[in-house]
Amino acid sequence: MDFNQPKNSLPWNEEIEIVALPIYKNLSWSYWEGHAEFLDEDTLLAMAEDVAEKVNMELISGFSTFEVTADEKERYLSGIIVMTDLDQITIDKNGEIFVGFSEGVQLPKEYRISDTATKEEANATVNYLLEYYSEMFPAESWIPACYVTYDWEGNPSMNYCAVGTGMV
Repeated sequence: MDFNQPKNSLPWNEEIEIVALPIYKNLSWSYWEGHAEFLDEDTLLAMAEDVAEKVNMELISGFSTFEVTADEKERYLSGIIVMTDLDQITIDKNGEIFVGFSEGVQLPKEYRISDTATKEEANATVNYLLEYYSEMFPAESWIPACYVTYDWEGNPSMNYCAVGTGMV
């Protein structure tokens, strides 16, 4: 296989016999003696500072969140929450980032955020938002990955998401 192809193309086609696939390691955790080892507090704080700078937020205060094992013998970092001048930034121990904007973002009329949006409408809205915010997170490219979930009464709820490819 030729892995020197452009990054936006797949390294195989129907004529190639696949003998091996690349293996990607999630660097946010690894198992060591039966315990998960996630990102540390300093790394999470550095990520929050980077995100705040990219979206012009001023950090005010922050705190770490912890989880306790079922037998209450061990306590471990589960993430951080950083308060900013606009809202808050929450980062989970695995590096998943949530950025809150209390004032919100005004979208053009052709884009909307709604539980009843179709997947196509949601993906279009995410694409629009990615034009402005994709540089905030380290990836070569972003792909909308919106999906619907349902509550126990069958009411739909659209989830607006994007997946980064070629994480750097």
